[in-house]
Amino acid sequence: MYQTNAIWREDKMKTSMQILLLALVATSVNSLTVTLLEDPGRMQHTNNGNVLAINPGETITLQCMVSRDRGTGTWTKDGKVISSGDQLLNDNERISLEADISRGRSMYKLKIRGVIQEDAGLYRCVSGSDYDSVNVYVTGAVPDNSGGDIGNGQGGQGDHDTGSVTVRITSVAILSPTSLKVHWQQSGSGSVTGYRVKVNSTRDSIIADASSSARSLDVTGLHAGTTYRVIVYPLNNRVVGKSSGAVTVTTQQERPTGGSNGGSTGGSNGGSSGGSSGGCTTVRPRHIYLSELGTPYLFKGWVDVQGQGANNDYCRIISNAGRPQYLSCALAGSTGNAVYTSPAGYFDAGHTDTWYMKDADGDGRDDYCRCVGLPPNTVVSCLKAGENGFTSDFAIPDSNGCHYRKVDPFFGEPINCAV
Repeated sequence: MYQTNAIWREDKMKTSMQILLLALVATSVNSLTVTLLEDPGRMQHTNNGNVLAINPGETITLQCMVSRDRGTGTWTKDGKVISSGDQLLNDNERISLEADISRGRSMYKLKIRGVIQEDAGLYRCVSGSDYDSVNVYVTGAVPDNSGGDIGNGQGGQGDHDTGSVTVRITSVAILSPTSLKVHWQQSGSGSVTGYRVKVNSTRDSIIADASSSARSLDVTGLHAGTTYRVIVYPLNNRVVGKSSGAVTVTTQQERPTGGSNGGSTGGSNGGSSGGSSGGCTTVRPRHIYLSELGTPYLFKGWVDVQGQGANNDYCRIISNAGRPQYLSCALAGSTGNAVYTSPAGYFDAGHTDTWYMKDADGDGRDDYCRCVGLPPNTVVSCLKAGENGFTSDFAIPDSNGCHYRKVDPFFGEPINCAV
């Protein structure tokens, strides 16, 4: 009898373990995932999501697996829908879609042939409230006038290649009608002795080099009101490595000076440094020359973190390869991207559509608020806007269980009371 009970208990334990294993497998199958069909291991997994660097001319297939109980899969690029289910909503002949819908799951394969620079961007597969995404960067190389076939990583005698080093432009700030500032980040392993910044337009081309420790460079001598393509390359002696993706910016137009009342911008009411009214408080204007508008599906908008009484500061969440996502604001009245960000380290953007920015503590500055925590133990937490950047979090009283409550991003009020 004892032996029979022991065998029964052992069989019951095995059955329980099998049920647990099946539950784990079912969980993994149900998850929505995006992979690179040709070489899954080529996709890098960073704190900011999936990153894929490809070369011009390559053909890639982004594969999205969706559980049938999660509905139809949709592909988007930089927030724009390019397919829905098995229907491709894109007339680009280089892009095709293959949908494999079977019992238990659906597979959506987005193929891009002969990749060009314009194919770079954030690709996202969405089904209901679930999604997975990958940032696609298109790399390349340019000739180095100092000699050597550097397009293949070969230079003159004594040269070395740059290994697997990749460079990512994080921002390009327009400083004036004739100058800009480029910021970049490096990832991967290899030997780098410097960086080359190329800024070209249909009118001119400027090449400037920076040291190996530099992560930004001012470029001057540009033409006002001109569109430029900015690219950064890693260097190893005379060898030029794979480039960053190109960022396109347009310099400011020259502003007229003078005016009837002597202000710096003229006009009937005077400019910021003069005018007949005299003694008036000047509201700092918006900084509209921005190259980094923020991650499309996260918070972004005009707010007031400086406390000047006008929503002229542009805040957004930036996700760049090599650095965890962070909250950054381009301050009104600034030139370039002022350093006004969330504290270093992990930044929690919050549950989807629960974020908003408004003055939550009554100090005149708009704070970043969002619902955080694991359901059901969630609460609204606000990142306080300070003098020189965001400082620390404080919780909103009686905000428990906020993860299903979608709110207006600038008022914090529910946008659907039925949710």
